[in-house]
Amino acid sequence: MSLHGGKEQHERDGIIKDFRSGVIDIIIATSVAARGLDVQDLNLVVNFDSPSHLEDYVHRVGRTGRAGKKGLAITLLERDDRVLPDLVKMLKKSGKDVPLEVMELYNEVENQNTINNDSTTNHATTNQHRKKFSGYSGHGLEQLQQRREVQNNAERKAFAVNEDDDEGGAGD
Repeated sequence: MSLHGGKEQHERDGIIKDFRSGVIDIIIATSVAARGLDVQDLNLVVNFDSPSHLEDYVHRVGRTGRAGKKGLAITLLERDDRVLPDLVKMLKKSGKDVPLEVMELYNEVENQNTINNDSTTNHATTNQHRKKFSGYSGHGLEQLQQRREVQNNAERKAFAVNEDDDEGGAGD
């Protein structure tokens, strides 16, 4: 069964209900299923492509292994996947083992990048480019809540919502 933003909300709700109850065993979903779903005993998530931001990756793989249970997340990678270096860095930083195949692919890509760099491009410039264009090395999870609060405050201001109003109505 497929789950994506092109389906009507009532269809998506029905699919999730059937999945939770065991009527459906497998769902193929877009990122529409990355947040807000809590399915008991979900033990596998496969990412067909890698998300462009760390927060999205965490939300996608966070659908599995909830409430202290074990789960497995698999992300399919390609040689030209721009997040590969940052994914390796993230895995190392979190204390997780980097799978041998991923490390070999990473080393192959890094070696090719070294060969392709001409004398006018230095390693620092390459790293600056990677940091600028990779969502995995952006704000990070530690600033996620702060960014949400800034966004919420901007929305309150835009819609003239007064927090002191007991009924949550619009301000003057």
